[in-house]
Amino acid sequence: MKDTKKQIETYTPYALGRLEAHLEDMAARGWMPEKISGMFWTYRRIEPKKVHVTAIYFEKASLYAPGPTESQMTFREFCEHTGWKQAASYDKLHILYNEQEDPLPIETDPVTKVETIDRAMGKRYLPGLAFLVLVALLGIAQLCAAVWIDFVGELVRSSSVWSCLLWLDILVSALAELCVYVSWRRRARQAAEQGIFLPAKEHTLLSAANSCLIVLILAAEAGSLISIYGNAAAMGIGVFIAVAAALPILAAGRIREYLRRKAAGAKVNAAVTAAVFAVVYAALLAAIGMFIMRSGVGQTKGHVSENYEHDGISFTAYGDALPLTAADLTGREMPGRSTWWKVETSPLLARYTGQDKPRMDTTEETLLEYTVVEVKVPALYDRCRRALLGHWDETADKRIPEEYKKVYREQDPAPWQAKEAYVLYDRQTGEELSQYLICFADRIVEVDMSWEPSEEQMKIITEKLLAVQ
Repeated sequence: MKDTKKQIETYTPYALGRLEAHLEDMAARGWMPEKISGMFWTYRRIEPKKVHVTAIYFEKASLYAPGPTESQMTFREFCEHTGWKQAASYDKLHILYNEQEDPLPIETDPVTKVETIDRAMGKRYLPGLAFLVLVALLGIAQLCAAVWIDFVGELVRSSSVWSCLLWLDILVSALAELCVYVSWRRRARQAAEQGIFLPAKEHTLLSAANSCLIVLILAAEAGSLISIYGNAAAMGIGVFIAVAAALPILAAGRIREYLRRKAAGAKVNAAVTAAVFAVVYAALLAAIGMFIMRSGVGQTKGHVSENYEHDGISFTAYGDALPLTAADLTGREMPGRSTWWKVETSPLLARYTGQDKPRMDTTEETLLEYTVVEVKVPALYDRCRRALLGHWDETADKRIPEEYKKVYREQDPAPWQAKEAYVLYDRQTGEELSQYLICFADRIVEVDMSWEPSEEQMKIITEKLLAVQ
């Protein structure tokens, strides 16, 4: 039978009532905390007994100090004199217990108690929430900038959608915590002036629901990584993310404890710990970059390919199955082709990209490329249409003289059996190019061909590409 055990404990730093009740229950079951390291608590076995537990903040304690200061020792002696024994401490938080039937409380003045909690929260908790808000805003801003630059390209990625939801969840949660704390502080100060301490309530159901939401978002993002990159690559990405999140924290914690044992000053300890965290984090980012470059993560799974040489240069030919090929349109066999197919999907959009082109070692010149964008949310349709209209159209590009621009012209949509159709027009040559944008009810299709299609070929293109899913 083990005499110690480790357990993860979560609690709201300014609402310690539930934590105290939990620790009293643990003591009744024969366990007392002896060491705290963040959310990781170590318990030692004791004789089951009924005790009173209080969790209080002592302002002069420091996470980086080499040992108990004189003021901490004085505080501990005072507590022991009144029957309160220290079980464990972490930074400014001290866990004390008392075996007396009706012990005197350590803190008796409500005003002092509220102000002590408020000052303790101002050291780490509130700056931590502010940091989360800032990071979430930066993450959302980065995603918004990416969407502004490439609307379809970003929204078609599940990772972008789930990342946005995750950042929004973090932002709303952090702001809600700040609002709840500020509201409690205001009401607690008013009550303290009347000689009453108003304990803060912990919103356990809300916290649990938020945790479940985060887990679901992360699971959905993991599923999207697996669907795109395959199990092995997605697992590698997941492992690196987990290591990137945990290793800097673990390394900084080890360095901090090592410097405390060596009696380094609190300021020196804090500076070195922060530097170690930054260095380890930067090293992991570099390692992730090397992993992506060397392992090929980032390339979609499932491509059938072969390498070949032509005129002393190496090329790659793909052999993916396509829903529409140049042979389907021309009605003739076309050996020596490279066919490439890619599927990207998210809860908002799906994009299917096909390419059928001749290998470099053949004389065939027939080329067919197409992209099908399926709009799953009707409200996004018009924005996707405008984004795709600007893909090949150079109207807004001020770097190109007007007489040299390629622009879309409306075309009769009837042969395409579509709502709208556009063909790219070259102002310099005065010719229409075989590049088309075709708008259907819930799909927008780009087609780039090396020849002008007949009406029969337009019909085949429509039938084949509308069936893609």
